[in-house]
Amino acid sequence: MYLARRGNDRVQAAQAISAREELAAGVALRSLSPFLIMIPVLALLMWVVVGRALSPLRRLATLVAGRSPNALQALPSEGHPPELIPVVSALNESPPLR
Repeated sequence: MYLARRGNDRVQAAQAISAREELAAGVALRSLSPFLIMIPVLALLMWVVVGRALSPLRRLATLVAGRSPNALQALPSEGHPPELIPVVSALNESPPLR
């Protein structure tokens, strides 16, 4: 209910609660729709970024998996990001399996 006073005069207006609830639901859906559109876009963007960030690790894993267990030559230490250099060094320094 809305009440407006002007001097000694009063004006009242009423509206059904169902109409207000319908209006509130419409406003909520309109404000929620951009988020519903952005969730899949952000998920795809995160998938691409994480995939690119992990590609050097994937390349190293492929390189190690493709080697024979009896291979004695060291892994190439160049061409890897700085974060993987300790891993490559540790793999190159490990004693051969018996």
